[in-house]
Amino acid sequence: MRTITLELRGNTDVKTIQCRVESGRINRVRCSTGIKVNINNWDVVKERPFPKDAIDKKNISKLNEIEKLINNDTETTVLTTEWLKNIIDVVNGKIKADDKLLFLNACTEYIQSKEGKLAKNTLDSYNRVFTLLTEFIGAKRPQIKDIDKVFMLGFEKWLKTVKETSINTAIQHTRFIIIILNYCSNEKGLDVSSLRNYKEKPTKRDKREIVRLDRLELQKIKDLKDLPEHLENSRTWFLIGCEVGQRSGDLLNITPSNISNNRLRLRQQKTGKDVVVPLFPDTLMLLDKFPRKIDIITLNRNIKTLCELAKIDTPVLKKVNDVLKEVPKHKAVSTHTMRRSYASNQYSIIPTALIMSVTKHATESQLLKYIGLTDDEIADEYEKAINKIV
Repeated sequence: MRTITLELRGNTDVKTIQCRVESGRINRVRCSTGIKVNINNWDVVKERPFPKDAIDKKNISKLNEIEKLINNDTETTVLTTEWLKNIIDVVNGKIKADDKLLFLNACTEYIQSKEGKLAKNTLDSYNRVFTLLTEFIGAKRPQIKDIDKVFMLGFEKWLKTVKETSINTAIQHTRFIIIILNYCSNEKGLDVSSLRNYKEKPTKRDKREIVRLDRLELQKIKDLKDLPEHLENSRTWFLIGCEVGQRSGDLLNITPSNISNNRLRLRQQKTGKDVVVPLFPDTLMLLDKFPRKIDIITLNRNIKTLCELAKIDTPVLKKVNDVLKEVPKHKAVSTHTMRRSYASNQYSIIPTALIMSVTKHATESQLLKYIGLTDDEIADEYEKAINKIV
């Protein structure tokens, strides 16, 4: 519960009214209202000027409005002087009270306007950045015109130092701010900072191994015994994912209704393309007792545990804090490993065009780059194909 106190400050008979707001014992802020009153015209009990003339009545209305805005702002949990000053400035007409001029509200409005127009993965990414921006901004209420290059560089530095994101991720997240400012300027006609020339570019990525599991490694996971229920459920999802070749977001959204006549039918969120995947006996057996719903983060964590239990520890190269390091493979696997494993394991068995009909890669070169086959591995497959003909 907030306590609001209006008190006089100054060394003369005409004093400035100061607002003090307390929430708990230690969360306390104060700020000048900019309103002056003669000490003889101050009602100590009501903490308002006596309403002797029109000026007094106008000042009383302003103080009432300040108190109202403070009490109505239930979203702010940590009180700051800047937060209180913004409220007072709104009442005094120094800034507009229109919430649409607040930067975070513009972010929300933009994301909502793109629902159904952008891929779900893109919207999810924007929502993640919005959450980070909310945490970075805290109790402040910056307006759209206040967002400049200094703010962007501060956000980028905070991402890299406090949240420990990679350099490229921090830059990509910060570029979301440019998207919002361009939206505000071009589509809404609002004033934005002229100092927003954030031109940081992602650095060239060091080459790292594309992590995929071959059939022997998948068999090790299948052979694991006496798993707890949560790992058993994750193993089922993982093995299904390695057999149907879909992105984890699409995979984890399927239900029994997506399966008919021994085929999986779905529409990919990213591409909007319809996919039909034949299901073979082993996969149908996994789907017979449909696995329990799980989120991507939990599945990603459990996949690493499963691979560690299966002793899948071949050294691979992985980026760790922007440095390429050699780590056991079980530390580098992720939900994306399912789709790559499907494509690489099927590459030596079925025609490339049929694999692409499942993964929906546009060209064979895209597929090969996605799988990450080496020149020697491609040459090996070429020799196998020739030997079958001969």
